[in-house]
Amino acid sequence: GQGRSITCLALTSLYVSGRYQYRIVAGSSDGTVRAWEASSGQQVWCFKGQGSSITCLSSISLNVSGSYQDWIVAGSSDGTVRACEASSGNE
Repeated sequence: GQGRSITCLALTSLYVSGRYQYRIVAGSSDGTVRAWEASSGQQVWCFKGQGSSITCLSSISLNVSGSYQDWIVAGSSDGTVRACEASSGNE
């Protein structure tokens, strides 16, 4: 479960081990961002980096020296923006 009210959603696709994985990412009023595998509904990770309600999410892919890195960027009601890796939830 999410724990609190879901405040925003994003769908992201990751290229991992030769195949695409689709994840549903949700921000909530308790300041967490969680990701689930779209195909199974299984929660993959939970990022607890913000103390205020998440108000917006975006999925971005960056090309760094020829290697793509996928990130989730979240903004919260206290005016902070944090980013975590889309594959693991690590900051």
